[in-house]
Amino acid sequence: GGSGEPLVVILNDNGMSIDKNVGGLSKHLSRMRTEPEYYAFKKKYRKALEKLPAGRTLYEWSHELKTALKKSLLPPVSTVFEDMGFSYMGPVDGHDVQRLTAVLRAAREAGRPVLVHVHTVKGSGYEPALREPEKFHGVGAFDPATGQVQQPAQETFSHVFGETLRQLARQDGRVCAITAAMADGTGLTGFAGEFPRRFFDVGIAEGHGVAMAGGMAKQGLIPVFAVYDSFLQRGYDMLVQDMALEKLHGVLAVDRCGLVGADGETHHGCLDYLGQIPGMTVLAPASFAELRRMLRRAVLDMTGPVAVRYPRGGEDGYDGDCGDEPVTVLRQGTDAAIVTYGILTGQALRAAELLEKEGVSLRVVKLNRVAPLDDGICRALDGVKRVVAAEDQLRAGAVGERLGALLLERGAGIERYALRNAGEALPAQGSTAQLRHVLGLDAEGMVQAVREVLK
Repeated sequence: GGSGEPLVVILNDNGMSIDKNVGGLSKHLSRMRTEPEYYAFKKKYRKALEKLPAGRTLYEWSHELKTALKKSLLPPVSTVFEDMGFSYMGPVDGHDVQRLTAVLRAAREAGRPVLVHVHTVKGSGYEPALREPEKFHGVGAFDPATGQVQQPAQETFSHVFGETLRQLARQDGRVCAITAAMADGTGLTGFAGEFPRRFFDVGIAEGHGVAMAGGMAKQGLIPVFAVYDSFLQRGYDMLVQDMALEKLHGVLAVDRCGLVGADGETHHGCLDYLGQIPGMTVLAPASFAELRRMLRRAVLDMTGPVAVRYPRGGEDGYDGDCGDEPVTVLRQGTDAAIVTYGILTGQALRAAELLEKEGVSLRVVKLNRVAPLDDGICRALDGVKRVVAAEDQLRAGAVGERLGALLLERGAGIERYALRNAGEALPAQGSTAQLRHVLGLDAEGMVQAVREVLK
C-alpha cells in the first residue's frame, strides 16, 4: 500500500469468514462506488484540477474530505484497507460477471494499490452445496441430481478421534477441544454439539490455537488441539515458546499426516517437525484401536506436550493394538528388518509375506512412539545386520535419519541401512496408492528395498 505501485488484490468474501454488510445506506453508497462511471468521473476530475494553479491543493483537500465522509458512513472494512494505502472497491456481487468485469477494469486502470471486495455465495447455483457448503469444500464423486456421495462413507481416523475425545470429555471435565476453522474435517462436530462451552474455534489462526492451548494448560485444563499436519506448521514458534519451554501438558491431535492423496502437495503432512520440538512426545497409531488407546494415554496419563499423529482416511490392512509399548516386533525374521510406523505398517507386513515366498525372512519392527527414540529400537533389531527404514515423510530430519544416527551411536552393528521415504520434495498430485507406488512405499517397493540391502 505504501509503495503506490499498481496492484490489484481480490478479497473473495463468500459469507463464511467476513460478516455481511448491513444497512440500506451502506449498500447504496457501495453500489455507487462500484459503478465504472464513478471511476471515470474521478479520473477526469483529478486531471481537470491538475491544470489549475491550485488544482493539486484543491484535489488533496477534496480527497481528505471524501475520506472522512467514507469513514463515517461506509463499512469499517473499507477504511481498514484505505488506511493501509489501498483504494477500496466494493462490495461487488461476484456472480454478476458484467459488473465484476467492469470493476476489475476500473481497478486495473487506477494505477495504484486497489482492493476489490467481491461477495460470493459458496455453492451458488447448486442447492445441495448451498445446504451443506462445508461438505462440498472438497468432495469426491457424487450424484449431481441429489448431491449424495456415490461411495458410502467409511470410518476414518478423524471420526474415531472425535468419538474418543467425546468419551474422554465425559470422563474428565477439564478436557477441552480447539480447532482452527476445521471442526467438521477434524471430527469435532459432535464434540462441539455436546460440549459447546468446552469447544473453541480460533479461526484460521493455528499459531494462536497452539498458544491458547498452552494458556489453557497453564490454568489446569487439558486442551486438545485438533489440526491438520500441514496447517500446524504455522504454529511452529508457539509449539516451542508457548508449550515446550513451559513443559505444559497440551495434546495435539495431528490429522492428515503423511500422504493425503487428492488434496495435493499443499496438504501433504510430510515434514517431520514435531520430533524437533524439545520435550515433545510423538505417538503414531497405525489402527483405530491404537488411536483410541494412545489418545487416552496422551490426555489422561502423560505429562508435557504430546502429539498423536494419524493419516487421512481409514485403516490399511492392520487393525492390531500394540498397547503402550514404544516399539513392537510384529513379525520375527533373521535376514533383514524393516522399521516403519503409522499407516505404512500394513504395507510392511505385506512385504514380509511376499519376501517369505522368496525364502527371505524379514523382521517387521513397528514404532509406536516416533519421538523420542530410545534404546528399545536397538533391542528390537538385535541380531539383524541389514535394515530398511520406511516412512511417508521427507527425508531431512525424519525418523529414518534420526534412527540411523541412534544405531550408529549405540554401535548396533548394522552393516547395510537404507532409507525409503517421500524424498527431498513434497510429492505431487495423485491418489495415496499411486504416490506410495511412485515413492516405493507400497509393499512391492519395500520388497525391492529389502532386496537391495541384501545384495
